[in-house]
Amino acid sequence: MKAIPIETRKNIIEAKRRGEKIDDIIKWFNVGRRTIFNLLKTYKETGSCIPLPFRGRKSIIFTDEINERIKLKVKENPSITQEEIIEELSLGVTQPALCKHMKKLGLTLKKRL
Repeated sequence: MKAIPIETRKNIIEAKRRGEKIDDIIKWFNVGRRTIFNLLKTYKETGSCIPLPFRGRKSIIFTDEINERIKLKVKENPSITQEEIIEELSLGVTQPALCKHMKKLGLTLKKRL
């Protein structure tokens, strides 16, 4: 979903200040009810209508050095598991994250049965 432009955010806040009904604001600006309440809450708490920064999970950065260490581990021991790679290299990632990254690197491991 696209972010609401700052000018639109200001207009929504101003409409609510004038005492306009939420249902009317929804129609005028074509935004959801929850969006309006979140915007008003943010404005009340911060005094600003600028959107808050993304609060998602911190991204994992695989540097060239880490990539080389992963490749070396796989080359040294082709039967190594992803869990062992994470443990031995002290990577702060989950097994699915490493799996996805290894696919990008073109590395595959045998599955343990």
